[in-house]
Amino acid sequence: MHGTQPTAAGLFVAGACLACLAGCGSSKKATVGHDRLTPSLSPYFADVPVPEGFRLMTSETSDYMTSGIRYARHVYEGPAVPVLVRDFYHQQMPLSRWTWVNTQSEGGVQTLRFEKEQERCDITVSRRSGGFSRKTDLKIWIAPIRGGPPVQARNRP
Repeated sequence: MHGTQPTAAGLFVAGACLACLAGCGSSKKATVGHDRLTPSLSPYFADVPVPEGFRLMTSETSDYMTSGIRYARHVYEGPAVPVLVRDFYHQQMPLSRWTWVNTQSEGGVQTLRFEKEQERCDITVSRRSGGFSRKTDLKIWIAPIRGGPPVQARNRP
């Protein structure tokens, strides 16, 4: 009997380890880092993807297009964590022929810059501040590489 006790204890420990590993493998926390966002099927601009689940905030959005030149400031909110949104743009923008220029991170705000032909696209991703909101703010600016903002049209009397 004395010879079987270590074997029984060994089996117990091995079983406990297997149960622990099986539980860890099914944990959502273990897979969060591997999640990938998918692009919306109907983005506002065909060449600038937006993650599925992000909603355009029309009251904070403006754009202006003429003769092949476009200026846009689009604001979205969505449920994904900022790091996944950043990774989404690093993966998706090259598919629309945008070239990554740089990424900056400061105070929880990540800004990515891409360029294509004569345009630049700045994407800012941050966690919504205040309250209990778990939303992420996404801001997309599109403008010519050279030149300032468009002259605002004046209404005639």
